Amino acid sequence: MYNPSVRFPRRLMPKVRKILLPINNEIIRSAITLLKMRYLNLVTEKGTEPPIELPRVYEVTTCWGTSLCYSLETETLVHADLSLFSENKLVRVLAACYPSSPNLATLYRVDDVCNPVSLRSPLTVTSDERELSNIIYYVERSGNVTISLRSPLNALFLGAAPPTEGSFGNVTCDREEINDWEKMEFHELNWEGEIDNPLQSYVLPNMSNMVSFERFIVWLVSLQDEPDPDTFLRVLYALDPKVRADVDRHAPGLLHAFI
Repeated sequence: MYNPSVRFPRRLMPKVRKILLPINNEIIRSAITLLKMRYLNLVTEKGTEPPIELPRVYEVTTCWGTSLCYSLETETLVHADLSLFSENKLVRVLAACYPSSPNLATLYRVDDVCNPVSLRSPLTVTSDERELSNIIYYVERSGNVTISLRSPLNALFLGAAPPTEGSFGNVTCDREEINDWEKMEFHELNWEGEIDNPLQSYVLPNMSNMVSFERFIVWLVSLQDEPDPDTFLRVLYALDPKVRADVDRHAPGLLHAFI
């Protein structure tokens, strides 16, 4: 019998995450396929594939002057000074913001960006239940570079706890208000050898016209190829909450864990 007081062994968590990642991707693909098959009659002709857009990519720094990164030892999102990355087995984590959804930031690991979806590793964030390779957050701006990142799942903010001397600090998605720990900065990077080109994306629909479930379905069915899970989630997160709830209702049991 299940006993909620018994904790799952931490040594097994990395194995569980690697199992959950492909499962979650397949769940999202199943939702996409289900929605398209159910509503094919809404679109009589396939539209042309939308052009590819490139994001603006940012280094994300915390109030401590450190950068977001991923610990290969703890297998969680953390933050540290760039000079400590190699000795602490830390991987750079950047944020991609697409022109069609500028208020959404996709966090991704630079060591994983060129891998196909099936070979990517989880980007695990403490207190964020989504187990995906790229994690999308709402961007709340309070200046030219100062931002805070809020989860679309529980409306809580990322917060960066003080770093340990010579090591890294924890990042958790459990902050209800924006104070110093929740304030971060975007510093744009360029493509000239500074970073690898992240995965490209379908241009998202005109979100000002995406005012109903029907408009969303027309966009989805019109695509020649199904969008990848990241693109699909970006569209969902950019929708009005009522429309997003309609999408969830029409794909019962498949999207609740992500939206």
